[in-house]
Amino acid sequence: MENFLNEYNIITPIILTFLFIPLILGLILKIKKANIWFSLLSVFRLFKFALSAYISFHLTRYLFITNKFPNLQNIKELTNLLPSSLNPDIKTYVIFTPVLFLLVIFVLKIIFYKFENIYLFNLSDILLEKIEAMWKPLNYTLRLLLNLPNSLLNVFMICLFLNVMSIYLPSPILSDQLEQSNAFNMVNSQAIEPILNSRYIQKVPVLFNNTLAEADILQLNIPRNANSLPGKNNRGIRIIWYFNGVTLEDAIKSNDDIDSYAQNLVKTLTTSRKKAKALYRWIGSNIKYDYEKAELVSNKDTSASSGAIEAFTTRKGICFDMSALYVAMCRAAGLKVRLIVGTANSGVSWGEHSWNQVYIPEENKWVNVDTTFSIGGNYFDRMDFDTDHKTAKVAGEW
Repeated sequence: MENFLNEYNIITPIILTFLFIPLILGLILKIKKANIWFSLLSVFRLFKFALSAYISFHLTRYLFITNKFPNLQNIKELTNLLPSSLNPDIKTYVIFTPVLFLLVIFVLKIIFYKFENIYLFNLSDILLEKIEAMWKPLNYTLRLLLNLPNSLLNVFMICLFLNVMSIYLPSPILSDQLEQSNAFNMVNSQAIEPILNSRYIQKVPVLFNNTLAEADILQLNIPRNANSLPGKNNRGIRIIWYFNGVTLEDAIKSNDDIDSYAQNLVKTLTTSRKKAKALYRWIGSNIKYDYEKAELVSNKDTSASSGAIEAFTTRKGICFDMSALYVAMCRAAGLKVRLIVGTANSGVSWGEHSWNQVYIPEENKWVNVDTTFSIGGNYFDRMDFDTDHKTAKVAGEW
């Protein structure tokens, strides 16, 4: 199945199915008052959905994030049911926003019951009489237009669902499928992103939340005019850079377990790109972000072990650990690789961060790779990688 998904994109056919089925049924089936009524309801329900989403997001934030209601903290303990690797605020939104959303939808249904079931129903009766008396080509055109709101609502909902899935249940394969779908990208850029990037929703950690706002964890003293690291000082003495208490060379050290595992992952793959991407996918899917360690390092506590071996053994780490592990696995697979330090945007703020570049000899180029950011989408040779990654410095190349 994975090989099939690597070869074929199924997202676009799914979206087109949701788009065209209501339109086709609208042409085939005899038009009825109920069809018109449902089309009018679809437009109104889209309004109710947007309003309910806005209210439920802000209610969640107000009731459970701001800590203005201490009595609700016992209820908030339900978030412990979700994996500890998730950010606490994300867990709060995942648990309580859907519940509040359903509650708001129910309240709005009561408020607008008369409008939906009497006024819109009567309007449907009037429109049916007008349509049946029309010239046939015009009749079919109007039937298409009447079913178009339902089709567009279906497309919006499935794309929103896929967007949320890629955020809260991240999968490199799903991210690749979404990135390669022109239909999804069009809906996402024209409808979903404007909503998620609005000044209201930006207050909610929809994308990376503080997962990467905490990515200012790489405590480095980097000269801003340096073009690469390690460098030389004015006396020509090589500077050994320390990352969370370990040298870079120690951090990227491998062992037999890592080497054999990496070699086994890529043994059937024929190109450097496929090998590099397979390693990226494995780290993104199997190494969890370590929030406890992020908290320690952000407070300049270097007691926690760092580096490739630590990340591979414990299956968790921070951005530097994941980047170091990618270096170790690439080297085992015979790929040229770099470790990069710079700043990245979490969707909330900019902070110091670490990622990689891997060389693709068949294409004669280095491509950017961010295994940490894979939780929020495809960050292997992403076209707009530089929009949320800045001030890149080469810490090392192997």
